[in-house]
Amino acid sequence: MKRRLQRIAVASGLAVSVVVVPVAVAAPAQANTSQCVNYLYSKGYVIGPKVKKNCKKAASDFWYLDDARRNLRKLGVKKKHAERAVQYAYFG
Repeated sequence: MKRRLQRIAVASGLAVSVVVVPVAVAAPAQANTSQCVNYLYSKGYVIGPKVKKNCKKAASDFWYLDDARRNLRKLGVKKKHAERAVQYAYFG
């Protein structure tokens, strides 16, 4: 009986993790994009579609961080601000 209860508990835990983990991992992307945009806004930069696009790009995939950082620099964002913004976008 004890083994059966353990198996049921393990199966229930796995079922919950299958639902909860993808939601927990996927949900922050939009919030991180907002953190990037809000950080740049707080540093006095004008937030337009190109800034939003690059923050979204940085939040979407690790491989886009350098590209997004370079693009923000081309838009006139200081190096340290561009670096911090893409970190906010990807890592939160």
